[in-house]
Amino acid sequence: MLVGEYGRGLEQYDRLTEPKAEDLRWAGVCASQQGQVVQARQQLEQAAQRGCHAARIDLASLHRAAGEFARALSSLTLIQDALPLLPLLDQALWHRERAIVGHELGEGMQTVLRFFERAWETASDAPLALQASVAHAYGMHLTRFGEDHRASAYLEFAAEHGHTVRRAYAIATLAACAVYQGEGAQARALLSSVRKDSADDPVLEAVLAYHEGQLFRIEGAYEQAVSAFQKAVSLTQTEMRPSIEVHARLGLLALATERGDEVLARTALVRARRLVRAPRDEAFLKWREGSWRASQGDRGGLGLLEEAVSFFQDRELIREALWSRLHLAEAQERFGQGEACAASLSEAADLVAAFETPPTVVAELRLTPRVTARLESLPPGAYERLHLLKEDAQNLRQVNLKTLGGAEVLLDGQSIRLRLKRVVEVLAYLLKSGGASLAEVQRDLFPEVRPAQAKGYFHQIRLHIKERIPGLSVPFDEAHGTWGPTRVGTETGA
Repeated sequence: MLVGEYGRGLEQYDRLTEPKAEDLRWAGVCASQQGQVVQARQQLEQAAQRGCHAARIDLASLHRAAGEFARALSSLTLIQDALPLLPLLDQALWHRERAIVGHELGEGMQTVLRFFERAWETASDAPLALQASVAHAYGMHLTRFGEDHRASAYLEFAAEHGHTVRRAYAIATLAACAVYQGEGAQARALLSSVRKDSADDPVLEAVLAYHEGQLFRIEGAYEQAVSAFQKAVSLTQTEMRPSIEVHARLGLLALATERGDEVLARTALVRARRLVRAPRDEAFLKWREGSWRASQGDRGGLGLLEEAVSFFQDRELIREALWSRLHLAEAQERFGQGEACAASLSEAADLVAAFETPPTVVAELRLTPRVTARLESLPPGAYERLHLLKEDAQNLRQVNLKTLGGAEVLLDGQSIRLRLKRVVEVLAYLLKSGGASLAEVQRDLFPEVRPAQAKGYFHQIRLHIKERIPGLSVPFDEAHGTWGPTRVGTETGA
């Protein structure tokens, strides 16, 4: 079980002539991972009734996967008083599951992260596979709270030390981070790297399809996005994963809103309403339904959007608070509430400024044409325009590269402190060459380093540039197969 060989675990269980309560528990865990939900629930219930209290942790996980969040919390609460008597491994699993369930039920960031921190501390002496399980869940939820930098360390730990299945899910989460930050090339590379591991895991395949749908939606590839979301829906229906299906349906609803497709919108809404069970998913539904209804001239959408924004902000889900606030501003502008729209855009700009690496707003601006027009009507240096319009955000600061008299990058004339030493060298090389392939970068800049290590270091430098230098990135040009910086000036004098 710890190494992810769940089928083999069930084979070992079948050989037991007198299985104990602990054996029933781990057989139930293996069965749940194999998609044998009825068998898993039966074995876990039997284990709990025979005195294996920790089996209720796994039952909670099973209830959560089925969207039964109240039952999951009840299962955890039943053994809370006995928690100090359980092995540290099970204490770590309890705190991990309690954090996840609490998040789905709408608990705030501080409460959720406190449970995760306790899980991480308790898991410190557990097997690496268990630590990877905690790290993956911790990292995934840090991204939901906009803490992408902290999240990456935990997700990379999970990818390095987890079994094959855990590694695949951790990398998929890293891909989701790249998607939401508008890093299409990086997201595709990560999704491709785990594609081979999804062949025998329909749930993972559904997760990958969902992330691909979001990536296509951001890129404006409507048909591909519809196909990807529909694939995710089909897979999650087969595997009974309602929460994933809800979000795939809401992805389809966003696309329907963009095109004004009533049939697609109503089909997505009917099913999503039936599936939503947790407060967090309900807030997502209110956001997307409110946006659709407002786009059709229904003032009822305004109230739904206000409720969604309030939920996301109260729980410090700042990425969704930003996106949903843009939709609220769109509805306010549509229904003649100009002052309220201006206030919403000001708060949205504040949210962007609060991020170290802001999420992309391109897909949401495509759904909010009145907001886009209002931002474009503002003076070029207006705070809201600079932070919310992608093309203007890239011009937010003046960036210069100095190569003589001491190599450095200047931001508005001030030297930037860079952690990685070869940033200036890489930028100068790419500027001089007009872009270069990865093989050329490896050959010309890192000839003394193994190719795989050179590739990793180059991508670390790319991410460091985006993190430390506003308005500058090194994207991949798919048409030419090269990497090159955008929006940078050069200065070669002393």
